[in-house]
Amino acid sequence: MLYIGKANSFLDRVPNLKKSISPDYNSSSHECGSRYKSNGTFKEKLPYDNLYLELQGNDNPKNLEKKLLEEYEKEFGELPPFNRVS
Repeated sequence: MLYIGKANSFLDRVPNLKKSISPDYNSSSHECGSRYKSNGTFKEKLPYDNLYLELQGNDNPKNLEKKLLEEYEKEFGELPPFNRVS
């Protein structure tokens, strides 16, 4: 897992994330995409065509995001590579 995030509307957030990561777009609309594009190792080992999104609906996305970040950090000792340190 490279990134855990939340969205109040998948219709806005998901297309912005996809565009920001895509090599066909020059966009900085999402920090995850900026970090992915600036990291040659990730781009080489995990090409854009091999990436995928996993979406989970939830009535409280902020709490779900927090829980998933805490679980990831507990398991790996750090946040996912493209998440900011809060």
